[in-house]
Amino acid sequence: MSVPAPVHQDGVAALHRALADRALAPAHTPEDRERAIADLLDLAGARREPLEAVRGEFQRRLSRRSDDFDATHALRLVEGALVQATRPDGPWGWAGSERRGRRRRGR
Repeated sequence: MSVPAPVHQDGVAALHRALADRALAPAHTPEDRERAIADLLDLAGARREPLEAVRGEFQRRLSRRSDDFDATHALRLVEGALVQATRPDGPWGWAGSERRGRRRRGR
């Protein structure tokens, strides 16, 4: 069963809300957890940006109240989806890294 993309008036906000709602839905068994991660990936279109935005929302929520266990479980699901989400520059994100950071000077 695939989760339908949300019909939204404000695309980004509605997508983030749908992702957050799915992450907050109970997932007690390992099968539920895998299904929730698959649903999050379907909703996000396997893109990292929406998942990272929702991860930030849950991180802010936890920084305000560290005993928010619903947010903790939701954050774990979002992190699980991020592990499986595609990267534009490959699985490790190394593309272009030779141009950034420090370089050794030639001798």
